[in-house]
Amino acid sequence: MVTKLIIVRHGETEENAKRITQGHLNSQLSEKGKEQAQKLALRLKDEKIDCCYSSDLDRCMNTAKKIIELHSNSKIVSSSELREQAKGTSEGQPHNVVYAKFHQENVPYHLWDYEGGETFVQLSKRTIKFIEKIRAENFGKTILVVTHGGNIRALLAHINNDDLAETRQYQAKNTEVTIITYENGVAKIEIMNNGEHL
Repeated sequence: MVTKLIIVRHGETEENAKRITQGHLNSQLSEKGKEQAQKLALRLKDEKIDCCYSSDLDRCMNTAKKIIELHSNSKIVSSSELREQAKGTSEGQPHNVVYAKFHQENVPYHLWDYEGGETFVQLSKRTIKFIEKIRAENFGKTILVVTHGGNIRALLAHINNDDLAETRQYQAKNTEVTIITYENGVAKIEIMNNGEHL
């Protein structure tokens, strides 16, 4: 029996557009982000979604709500385990300021410990553990997961047995869709970071 995971990144926020580091900031969808979420919902309307899990941050929850409006049989389960990487004191700062700080530290990105936050390795472990849990609980079903770019990169790198030091090739744009199927314990990426609905 096949278990299907549909994993999507939230719609655009004002912080995305302004290149502000978000992490656990509870930022809201921009007008463009709301439009993206609506287009995503229409793309997924014919999918038989059995259950939906979302990061508890508003940008994901509001994206998930748009999708689930067209799937009356499914409800949203929110979880902090699906949050983006915690970026501590860097949250709210421009990307270029954070990147400059990172380059001064001279450590591999996945090992860089944001002050008051977490490393990408910690994010990866948290994400994989949660995905494995919901996959076991929903065997043979279609699971929708609405989360963040870092979580998606971590999951795809894990499935492909790639080094966490280099995950840029897995970066999802806002509301892009990835579909992963699991059969006999084997994961297969059917679609990766596809934005044909945009």
